[in-house]
Amino acid sequence: MTKITKRGVALLVAVAAAVLAVVAGPRTPHIDGNTSGDADLAARVRSLLPDDAGLEALHVSVISPEGVRHAGLGSSDGVVPDEHSRFGLGSVTKTFNGQLLAVAIARGEVAESDTLATHIPELEGSQAGTVTLLELATHTSGLPREARSDWVWPWVSGSESASSGDRAPQGEQEFLRQARTLTLSTRGTFSYSNLGADLLGIALARAAGAASWQDYATARLLQPLGMNDTVFTSVDDAVTVPERAIKGKWENGRTVMPGTPGQYDLPAGHSTWTTGADMARYAQAVMDGTAPGGTTAWQPRQSINDTLIRSATQIGYLWMRWRLDDDRSAIYHGGGLPWYGTVVIMDPASGRAVVVMANTALARLDSLAQALLDDSQEPVPSQASLRGGVDRFIFPFPLVLAAVLVAVLLWAAWRAERLGSRLATVIRTVDVLAWAALAAALGPWIWVPGWTYALMLLPGAYAIVRMALRWRELPWQPGPGKLRWWLWARLVPCVAFAVLVLLVVMPKG
Repeated sequence: MTKITKRGVALLVAVAAAVLAVVAGPRTPHIDGNTSGDADLAARVRSLLPDDAGLEALHVSVISPEGVRHAGLGSSDGVVPDEHSRFGLGSVTKTFNGQLLAVAIARGEVAESDTLATHIPELEGSQAGTVTLLELATHTSGLPREARSDWVWPWVSGSESASSGDRAPQGEQEFLRQARTLTLSTRGTFSYSNLGADLLGIALARAAGAASWQDYATARLLQPLGMNDTVFTSVDDAVTVPERAIKGKWENGRTVMPGTPGQYDLPAGHSTWTTGADMARYAQAVMDGTAPGGTTAWQPRQSINDTLIRSATQIGYLWMRWRLDDDRSAIYHGGGLPWYGTVVIMDPASGRAVVVMANTALARLDSLAQALLDDSQEPVPSQASLRGGVDRFIFPFPLVLAAVLVAVLLWAAWRAERLGSRLATVIRTVDVLAWAALAAALGPWIWVPGWTYALMLLPGAYAIVRMALRWRELPWQPGPGKLRWWLWARLVPCVAFAVLVLLVVMPKG
């Protein structure tokens, strides 16, 4: 076989690998033709969504004076969501604390001016302990967004347990220990804080003498509203996935279940699983004032000027005012992790409300909810037009990863003809496979079609086949004076990187 023929074989195999990557490789989630519930509502939702919505399965509830309509679209692993399917609620959980704060004030258990240290003695003497409940409820405490920044690992690894090793706060006491060390940076101005919402929930439960925030919220809010399918998880739980849960997906189509990082799992701020039926009850009751806490929680108390939260103008007790147009605003809160997205929006003047829950973090769920609230015919903006939500934190990581992948694969294709030992070939092959696997799992497939991955893969596949065809003609190690030590030194980080990638890309549910 001549040299030219070998190159031809390598090219043919590389093309075949690329074709396989098109079939089995990463892809943006798409809604299939399955529906449940109200067929007209499902058709309406489908007409509003662009082709690149990045959605796989979602459930929509529309509340009006005429009643409640539910519709599910798409499927996740063959399951079509309906009003009894559970989704991760994310930060919409914070509004529970808003309603509970209003209840606690009315019962005389707390006051807006109470400090955290009043109800959480562990925070006495710390800066966090001086923060008032009103500051927590309006995101003006000056507390940081998170207790610490090492939540990235569980996100990358797709951890399916709320307890993510020693990197995640292990329960309430550890969380409070970390809170004692924090400093206040933007006190008095709006700055969204997951940490603050968690602390508010703990303080309210302590003031009521409850054993846990879960028990407190269930007794004071969920049970009176008949929200019997709404459950909480925490960092102390070994299992975080309830029955009838819809599997979450990253926007590149990878299944992650549920992958909640760090103190995101403290139930007072985030870790709620609920259904469309329960959230419809909640939205209706909050809107008409029959929920515990009445309408007090959503009365404005602080102006908002934050580019992260588009169109929000004011905040009450964690409920935000959402500008609909120049003359109207609605009551709003959204929630999201890279594998879930939720929106609740209510217009008390019209008696209409919308709840949207999806198993991907679509940045434009808010636009879909508003279109349904207003009965608008305007389609939801495409993903390419405007990104938001979680992507503001992780962008441009996927694009950088794709660029690195292309560089690595092109370099490998060029070096395939120049490697002088089998050891060098092994190192290069492991590098190529590891980077290709990492890019498939975490790449920018919400911005670009999945088939572009196949094009990226071509030079890498060519390099691997070309190196395999040269295997017999190569010695195991380079000859004398050829820096053998350098190759052996490179082998260690190469293997370590490959092991790390395996942890990232292995299925998590």
